Amino acid sequence: MDSDAIFSNFDFDISALLNETKADLIICRDLSMRKRKDVTCGPSCLSTGVFLVRNSEWSREFLQAWWEAGASPENRRFLRGADREESVLARLYEKNVLQVREHVAVIAATALNSVRPFHHGHDPLQPVMHALGEPPAVRARVFRAAAEQLMADEEGRPRFHLAGLLSQLDELVRGGYEEAWQKDRSDPEVATSLAAIVRASGDLPRARELLYDAMNLAPGD
Repeated sequence: MDSDAIFSNFDFDISALLNETKADLIICRDLSMRKRKDVTCGPSCLSTGVFLVRNSEWSREFLQAWWEAGASPENRRFLRGADREESVLARLYEKNVLQVREHVAVIAATALNSVRPFHHGHDPLQPVMHALGEPPAVRARVFRAAAEQLMADEEGRPRFHLAGLLSQLDELVRGGYEEAWQKDRSDPEVATSLAAIVRASGDLPRARELLYDAMNLAPGD
């Protein structure tokens, strides 16, 4: 589970998901992974943000193969930090290494994960809220607010007042992007995302200004 993901539904039964399939690896479809000519998604893009691994001999063998594949000459981009473990997994999946497709259950993108932008339409029944691809300022604000919504039930078990967090999400995310942009005005993705947020609020002149900033920062994109 990535460090920028939190459990948002404490009533979710992970064991029920495991019992629905005999797969050794249960992983979500990735709708955000960029498809490039040099990095194939194979039959399906897979998200490594949150996934389940069954304790089996095949799983241990495959995790070792995945680790070793990251150090292979074919994956030099990964070694230089220019690629992600998801791309290495995609190559293994495409080549069906260790018959991986027979051991993997690819589930819906939000079954154990979020879809960007994570704060739009988060279903209260989703087990995980994943602030994937968001600036540190956004994550800090959202997770701080989430911690404030944690409480214990009568038996001392943790409970999460999700409604309290969902009502603040848009404001928290905008505040995080404003903070990120004020600290560093060199990131075109921050400028573009903030432009979309302020445009949705009706501030068209500022949205236009932010888009111009983004284009100037990345003239070739």
